[in-house]
Amino acid sequence: MEALLELRGVTKRFGGLLAVDAVDFTVRAGEILGLIGPNGAGKTTLFNLITGFHPPTEGEIRLRGEAIAFPPPAGVARLAGRRSSLPAHRITALGVARTFQTIRLFKNLTALENVMSGLHPRTRAGIWGALARTPAQRREERWIVERAGECLARVGLGASRDELAANLPYGLQRRLELARALATRPALLALDEPAAGLNERETDDLVDLVRGLRAEGLTLLLIEHDMRLVMRVSDRIVVLDHGRKIAAGTPQEVRRDPAVIEAYLGAEEEGG
Repeated sequence: MEALLELRGVTKRFGGLLAVDAVDFTVRAGEILGLIGPNGAGKTTLFNLITGFHPPTEGEIRLRGEAIAFPPPAGVARLAGRRSSLPAHRITALGVARTFQTIRLFKNLTALENVMSGLHPRTRAGIWGALARTPAQRREERWIVERAGECLARVGLGASRDELAANLPYGLQRRLELARALATRPALLALDEPAAGLNERETDDLVDLVRGLRAEGLTLLLIEHDMRLVMRVSDRIVVLDHGRKIAAGTPQEVRRDPAVIEAYLGAEEEGG
């Protein structure tokens, strides 16, 4: 499978804190890649680098071979107008969408309106078209509503489109955030602990949903502490510890890796 996303020597420092330390890995088109590690391993920081929330201190990140994140220019380079890493909205428009560890919804908007908000990177009418209510803008508005409805139906929320996000149960709010990410038509979907707070049945439903998305051709990058979920859905797994990559391979290979057992899976392995 071809490389969709490549991380090359990616490092991130926050002052004296080394959060990510020279990490290399590739996400192949059409796979589910799990990213695991203990708390503080640098997983969410890495997501923030991939999705444009922070620039790396060193290294670069490439999407379909094109650099999207790299160290900010300094000195002469900045004066010469050398470009910086792409901002988050540009990376979204290029095909990378994400969800968050802590749900981020517009609680006072309906489920449909929340998903519609995720479609703005795909619109073209602009502010003047919206103000003038041109035929093109009206067609685009109909498309937005239809597309948002399709995304809600895809995650099982078709009947809840007019419910306020705040009134949805926690598990459905998780699905709503996923529907909003899908609305951007991503090539790569990055999920930050999507099973957090879900019960066993909801987690099983999430497994089916994630597998279904992959079957439709979507590539997924998954941070998750629920090891049962990670091992069930991932084609490959990358393991971080203290910001460094300590292992990578299939779920079976990672489960047997002594460094992984020591850093992250020890309690589970000892318990059988």
